[in-house]
Amino acid sequence: MFTKTKIKINASRSSVLPCRWLLNLIFSVLVTVPAVAQEKSETDVGEVSLVLGEAYRLSAQGERTKLTRGVRVSEGDLISTGASGHVHLRFYDDALLSVRPNSQLIIRRYEFDRLDPGSSAVKFDLREGVTR
Repeated sequence: MFTKTKIKINASRSSVLPCRWLLNLIFSVLVTVPAVAQEKSETDVGEVSLVLGEAYRLSAQGERTKLTRGVRVSEGDLISTGASGHVHLRFYDDALLSVRPNSQLIIRRYEFDRLDPGSSAVKFDLREGVTR
């Protein structure tokens, strides 16, 4: 025989506030941070779609840039994240790569053929850290 049981959830306002605060913070960062206006070059392979914490790009030409949403990445770039750094890269074939804290990733090769995806080639060099 089945019995009905009423479950009462007693969530205090103080336990909900930290979650709501965190969600508001994340949303405000995603919405209010303007995308960086950059002209697309022939060597660009994607762009930064999310940055949390400290993250930098060292170009193949040796130029160091602090990463922000909208910064374009190219073959030969080194993506470096600090202890609190986290970067999402969206490539032109819509692939998404997450570079986690304390990581160094080099984009060695990125050739995407829209007409013949099977002939595309991607090569990353993860010097240290974690990617997903």
